[in-house]
Amino acid sequence: WSAGLPTRGELLEALDAIDDPVEQLAARGAVPAWLAARFQDAYGAAAAAVLEGLGAPPPRTLRCNLLRGARDALRDVLAREGLETTLGVHAATALHCVGDEDVFATAAYRDGWFEQQDEASQLAALAVAPPPKGRVLDLCAGSGGKALALAAAMQNRGVVMAADVHEGRIRELRARLARAGADNVQPHVIIDEADSEVSGFAARSDRILVDAPCSGTGSWRRRPQARTNITAADLDKLQQTQRGLLARAAASLKPGARLVYATCSLLPEENERQVDWLVGQRSSLKVMRLAEILGAAVAAPVSDESGTYLKLRPDLHGCDGFFLAVLRRSR
Repeated sequence: WSAGLPTRGELLEALDAIDDPVEQLAARGAVPAWLAARFQDAYGAAAAAVLEGLGAPPPRTLRCNLLRGARDALRDVLAREGLETTLGVHAATALHCVGDEDVFATAAYRDGWFEQQDEASQLAALAVAPPPKGRVLDLCAGSGGKALALAAAMQNRGVVMAADVHEGRIRELRARLARAGADNVQPHVIIDEADSEVSGFAARSDRILVDAPCSGTGSWRRRPQARTNITAADLDKLQQTQRGLLARAAASLKPGARLVYATCSLLPEENERQVDWLVGQRSSLKVMRLAEILGAAVAAPVSDESGTYLKLRPDLHGCDGFFLAVLRRSR
């Protein structure tokens, strides 16, 4: 039935025959031309490698719940259930699954020993680095992956408010908290932008995490259909949402507190340029060197060359594409 289909070699020849470099990149990466141009501007000669990395199968990565025990203990628990794992490369809480066994059918999962979470996302909790018994506002908590990681890192000390506008996601978070044994997290459904409970907590917080809605370009390995679903207008709207969230978080930040901005995007207009915009709006905010915050907690040099931002790529680091910056209010 495939008699009329081109061979792989013929397809590669056809791609090589495309003269326009952006059109060729779009065809090779299976993305719209306007988005290929954004990758070309951002990564230059490495753009093809970035898009190729986003087409590779993603690893199945687990985050050890430190409220239940250490990573080596979890590895032993899973091994007794017949599941083989390897150690994560970047996050000290990460294990990669070997094989295709159903990890969610294990007693270890039912007992709250782990959550499935990419290594890049696991590093976000480390970068938040709340002080002992500190207060953290997770402003776009979703179903709580990072809030759970924070609770474990804080060993149930201090308080995390996990806030989101979607009631269903907060409902899911409550179930996850019970399984994980995390009791320092306060789930909260945001009513509107003037929600006094959120703004009051924000004003007293040591850290505000804005894990912003974004294009999701860094997680395309898990959502390949998203390559063609997003439009330029969608991206513009997301950038406005990101700026609104950053502005509100910064306005609530007390002196000495930190704002942590994260996305699963590989596009500078959602990442560094948003940070530059915010600093331009508020001179009291200073970008911190992330290399100093993460320190020995990270098993590989995964920040950018300046050590300022966390910038991860599937083709270089094996985990999802991810960006993170930490800003401190100086006065």
